[in-house]
Amino acid sequence: MILITGGSGSGKSAYGEKRILEAGEMTRYYIATMEVFGEEGRKKVERHKKLRQGKGFITIESPKDVGREKVLEMLRPDGQKKAVLLECISNLTANEMFGSSFEEGSEPGRRTEALAEIIQLLENDDAIEKMIAYYQKQEVEKQNEIVALSSAVVNHGQIHESHRSRIEKDFFRIRFVGVDKKYYNTDGFEIDLFSYVGTMIKVSALKNVGTTLRDLFIYGDDNEHSLRLGKIGKLVCVPASVFVHDTPGVETRKIGWHNYYNRRNQLYILKEYFPLRYFINRFFKRYILDISILSKNTSEEKKLFKTAQMDALKNKLGKHPVYKPGFVIKEK
Repeated sequence: MILITGGSGSGKSAYGEKRILEAGEMTRYYIATMEVFGEEGRKKVERHKKLRQGKGFITIESPKDVGREKVLEMLRPDGQKKAVLLECISNLTANEMFGSSFEEGSEPGRRTEALAEIIQLLENDDAIEKMIAYYQKQEVEKQNEIVALSSAVVNHGQIHESHRSRIEKDFFRIRFVGVDKKYYNTDGFEIDLFSYVGTMIKVSALKNVGTTLRDLFIYGDDNEHSLRLGKIGKLVCVPASVFVHDTPGVETRKIGWHNYYNRRNQLYILKEYFPLRYFINRFFKRYILDISILSKNTSEEKKLFKTAQMDALKNKLGKHPVYKPGFVIKEK
């Protein structure tokens, strides 16, 4: 078995095909794992098909579950020479990890964005190598304490602080605050909360606390996971490892589905993981600002925020039947 690694668009597929062709006459299989979203995805698939033209590959479309019986039957030893090119592990991993989190009817752009995050991390060799180098430099005792490593996240050339946060609180108030940029001049610093963007988690830690809480659906699921992981070990950001994640600012977004999930899930996290006073304080503060007669929000916006807060209070999680991905309030 040969593993071929490299950055996105670096020629991994062409090199793999070349190696198989050089091995001589045999039955050649190409397992294509990419799920196609948008024009860019279609162009990439067409480019790969043209690369394979005339090379004698039998293509098996398998975005998930490449070990299923139908695929195994084709590849089962039968006395003939065979070669298999799996294209590619990063796509397959993304589909297996995130495929079922975005059900049918989900906003295609958001699903593509989520898949892109894991694919970019897997293909960003430099970011991964620098996290591993930091880990290997630590004493064994410190290594055993670390359960997750995170890159610095750069958004349009600037450190995006909110991806790596610490918890600040007094008796009544609690805040999740992005770590100050001054800490990014160090070799590594501990955090309380991460986003999944540019983050690696130990398999042993996942076996201990579990994976993402799927009932949160989206927004805040990484914060909740951070809190569970933080109970058994340390979360560390490695500034030398940089993950570029260019996204639009929140001010460009209209009120819609993301506001519902963000509000509901953040309140749920406060209620489940911290003393009740923090939940009560946040609940009534946001009620006054976003829902009451004092709020400047429209009636539809008030309804969305009220639904989110009441769902958090009643532990009604999962995908909402109305506020599905893509929902946007048009009333102004």
